[in-house]
Amino acid sequence: MADTIRRLTSEPSILIIILASLVLFKTTFEKEVGTELVAIYLTMTVLNVVMLFAKREGIINSEIKQITGNSGQSLLYAGGAVIGFSALYSLVNTFLRQSVLAVTSTAASLSQSVFQSAFNGLVKFSAVDFSQLTPIKYYLFGGLIPIAETLTIINMLIFLAWIFDVSINDLKNPRLLSIIAFVSVLFMVFHLKVRGINNNLDLMMTFIFSVVSLILVAKTKEYESANEFHVATNTLALKFGQ
Repeated sequence: MADTIRRLTSEPSILIIILASLVLFKTTFEKEVGTELVAIYLTMTVLNVVMLFAKREGIINSEIKQITGNSGQSLLYAGGAVIGFSALYSLVNTFLRQSVLAVTSTAASLSQSVFQSAFNGLVKFSAVDFSQLTPIKYYLFGGLIPIAETLTIINMLIFLAWIFDVSINDLKNPRLLSIIAFVSVLFMVFHLKVRGINNNLDLMMTFIFSVVSLILVAKTKEYESANEFHVATNTLALKFGQ
């Protein structure tokens, strides 16, 4: 059983599931929305497949890999990250939202939680009536999308660390921190251009979200905790964000 679970949660299996699910995107949503989602996440998945091949063939050396028997530790790290990130968002939201938003704020926007913010971004991005697609929304927006995005930023970290010959073992290394910051900026720009997040506070927190995810990867040397962090945040957004 443990062997089967390990195979099903391996990077190749996850990429196959994502590719298969893109067909579900295409057949589930309206044509325009499905086409946009497939184009975005198919591109990400193809890049991740290329990176998987490069790592498997030894073209790119990676210190990040699947680790067996660490699910308890991964869940602990992911849970701590969710709690810490949510608390930070609430703190920043309370003291800074009015001063950093680019537009006049409503009472609702001033009091929104990180999950409401993430949910609003998903709604703008997908243009889907979530109330009619409960099982599908949790599978796609609570699982598929966060995992695809997380694998992408992790592979970007691996690629840039390989290009610049930077070890992921030393979180105190300014070069590694610079790579993490650069990838997080790209993640933030993606949410600005594609996901429709257009206020300074939520963009800043998107940047921090990516930084936390990549620090989890560098700390644990595996994918699981970062994936769980992103999946948990999106799932909570779908549950409590409305």
